[in-house]
Amino acid sequence: MDNELSDINEATAATLRAELAARKVSGRQLAARLNMSPASLARLLAGERKIAVADVGKIAIALGMEPTELLTKSFERLKEMRADDGEH
Repeated sequence: MDNELSDINEATAATLRAELAARKVSGRQLAARLNMSPASLARLLAGERKIAVADVGKIAIALGMEPTELLTKSFERLKEMRADDGEH
């Protein structure tokens, strides 16, 4: 179960990094929008901090996305990660 949560967290962090890059938003800009310290956001984006469901919603909205869009992209990335690792 912990591995499953870790994989989901890693996929979500990777998706967030990709969305930041695609939108040309810096970590500092996003942290300011979220009223979060840049260091805390950096740990979250590095996959070192668990991403709570509430955080996913806030981050998605701060990026101009629907939370469901961010979650869908994260789970698609998780499927890709598992396919690359030879998992089903």
